[in-house]
Parts: sequence; structure tokens; C-alpha cells
Amino acid sequence: MHVARVNRGGCRSGPIPSDIRAESRSMMRVSLCLCGLCGALALFGVSACGGGERQVTGPDEGGGTSVARLVIHVGVEAEAADLASALGWEGGIPGAELHLLRNGTKTWKTTTTDESGDAEFPNLLRGLYRIYAGRVLSEEEASGAGQVVRAFGDGVTLDVRSVGDIPLELTLVPDQTKGLVISEVSNFSPPVTETGGSSYNEAVYFEVYNNSPQTLFLDGTIVGVTFFAGETVPTSCATNQFQRDDPAGVYGRRMLAFPGAGAEFPILPGEVKVVPVAAIDHTQVSPLLFDLSGADFEMRSGASADNPSVPNMLDVGLEPFVQSLGGASLLPVAGREAWFLAEPLDPQSLPILYRDGNGSGWVRIPTESLIDVTGFTKIVPDLDRDFPPCIPMVNKRFDRYEGGFDVLELGVENTRVSTQRKILRFESGHAILQDANTSAVDFMLADPTPGTLPPPD
Repeated sequence: MHVARVNRGGCRSGPIPSDIRAESRSMMRVSLCLCGLCGALALFGVSACGGGERQVTGPDEGGGTSVARLVIHVGVEAEAADLASALGWEGGIPGAELHLLRNGTKTWKTTTTDESGDAEFPNLLRGLYRIYAGRVLSEEEASGAGQVVRAFGDGVTLDVRSVGDIPLELTLVPDQTKGLVISEVSNFSPPVTETGGSSYNEAVYFEVYNNSPQTLFLDGTIVGVTFFAGETVPTSCATNQFQRDDPAGVYGRRMLAFPGAGAEFPILPGEVKVVPVAAIDHTQVSPLLFDLSGADFEMRSGASADNPSVPNMLDVGLEPFVQSLGGASLLPVAGREAWFLAEPLDPQSLPILYRDGNGSGWVRIPTESLIDVTGFTKIVPDLDRDFPPCIPMVNKRFDRYEGGFDVLELGVENTRVSTQRKILRFESGHAILQDANTSAVDFMLADPTPGTLPPPD
């Protein structure tokens, strides 16, 4: 039997004999570029080629008859081998949760790995599948291994095309504790029946959180979004495949910078800073919204009222971060893009490395400047069936798999939830948020909590 392994970076590794896998988890890796991978994995009837060619797969393709069985082994990244050994995980990760969703459908399937780190999903139809895996240590496990509570994650998108068993190996990476992280993105807007028939996005907000034990300064820190990963032109995925999967950085054009010249805006350990479009009391528009007049910063748009007591973010991208059209704000939300935080820099001074069909330019934020990258996608089965999102959203060194647990139907009102980073553990009197570089396992959907953390999961 052979194993399809998905690694970090832009390429994946080729088939690895199971007898070699049994001997060593650090095994030889045969690196294949994206194009070569298609042929290699085609032997198993599965493609993980990153969306260079869009696969349009309807939910009923295959005649409604199961054709494949996904056989999964969940292991741990080689750099965490010592931790795995301390936990007794030499053969694989037991108790890892696996989640699978077929493109064009609405219901996630879930299973758990056995003591050897193995699990399976039988009776699969042909189609495009999202799959991700996560594991969080219990306090007892962590204590026994001389560790604090840790989390692990990984994920991949697979295109199942033929019959038979499909072996897959997921390699989970452990969490990291760094400085600033994006802790919440809320794109909730009230039903149009409460707003006179028009969309109201002025209460949309994001939050940043200090996950470190030191006081940091927000001055000049960049907040931005990458490519929209849900293009509706079939050729668009191929045209920007290299840019989306570039290990040298992420590509953006819509960016904000926090004000300040170096040490004006501190953020304490365990502190949240909330940044809405408009820092006003939005409950006057709808009781479902929030009083954000005490926000820390505001984005502002052409439709927004300015709160003079709240510092304004600086628009530093190649086009406005928040755009206005007909009195409504059009802005990135937790939809189909990756958000990023970066060290202070001048995006206008960076060379334009890519232009899309509309002539819009994109610059690359280099890897060494990136602080946090988190990918979000809203799954809309009716839309995704015909126009699957581009894969990957960003290179796996930045986010191994985007969060995509919010399954919506066209025409259904947006529910009052936001995308929030989970609390992993508590240290020195404040929460440490989970950051396993896998948004699918690091985030959850919860009731919006502007200015505060969600309750522990």
C-alpha cells in the first residue's frame, strides 16, 4: 500500500511505502511539484494539486453510488518527534478528530483516530472533499509529558475521482506561542427587514490579541487580506495559482495600518483590541448589534460616522480596505480570504508582482514581515458546486488549512455568529489562544464578543 502525504510548503511528497513508514516517521520524502503531484496521486484516484485546474463537481455526480474509501493515518510533524515520543505517539496520533465535507453538500462527517492514529471514511462518492484534523492534549496528558496543554492541526482538499481505497497521511503540527494574533472577525449584519431593506455593515469588526507575556505596541502594524479565494471565473484559479501558493509571502492589495509612530498604542499581555468599521452605538440600528462606541480603533468608510474619541486606522493599501457603494460598505469579512498581520512597512513601496483581469495590482508581503495569517471561507453548497474556491488560499507554511465550518445556503439570512480563535490554556493570569497554524482547528463559530474573549470551548 502507498500513502499520499501532504507536507508543508508549496509541494507535496510522493508515494511512500508502508514498510518504510512503519520503520520511521521521519522517513525519506520525495518532493514533487504541484504538476507532478497530480499524476502521482491520480494512481489513487485523488488530487491535491492546489486548484491549478478547477474541478467542477456536482453533488450527484457518480450516480449516487459510493466508489471510494478514504483510509487516513494521522502523524506528527518531524520537528515535534520528541513531544510525540513523550506522549507515546510513535505510531501515530490517537484520538485526533477528523472532519470531512463533500463539495456541494451541507453536513460534515466526523470520526476519531484509533490508538495507532488510523481512521477511515467509507462510502465516498466522486467529488471534491474538505478534510482537516485536530488534536488538543488533556491537562493529564500534558502533565505526564512535562508539557503545558498543546494543540495540533493539519488539513487538505482532495478530489476523489476513481474507485477503491485512497490512503492519505495527514501530518499535524503543534501550536506556537507568538505575539499578536487575529482573535476574532465578525461580519454579522442584521436582517434587511430591520434596516429598511439595505445591508448594514458598519458594525463589522475584527480583533487583535496579545498572546505573549510582554507588552507590545500596535503602532504601524499592518492588517490586510489576501486573494479572494472564491472567484467565479473558471480560469482565475490557474492564473494566480503561483501567487496563492508562494512560500515567500502573501499577496495583498487591501490593507490598514494602526496609527502611531512607535510606542503610542501599547497592547498588554492578554489584552484584546477591537476595530469596527464605525465606533458608534449600533444598537440604535438593531438590537441584535453592539454598542461599539468604546472601541479601540475604527476602520471608517465613506458611509461611516466618525467617532472623534477613537483613533482611525490608516488606509495604506493599493485600494481602500473599506469601500462604499450606494451608502453601504463593501469590505473584507470572514468570507473567502486569508487575513494577515505584518510588521510595519509601506505597501506602496513594494513592487506590484501580479495584476488581475481588472488591472488591480497585488504586492507580496514577505514572509519575514508576517506576524499571523488566518484563512477563512464560508461554504455555500449551491455556489461551491458550480464554482469551487481556489486551492490553496495561502501556502501551507502560513496556514495549513483555512477554517470552513460555516455552511450557508443561498438566500438564508446571516446568523449572529463570528469566527473566534479558541482558548487553549491559561498562563500568568491570562488566556493563551490556540495557534496551530491551522485555522480550521484554531477557530470556532460563536456569538460575537466584541472587546472580550469567548468563553472556553
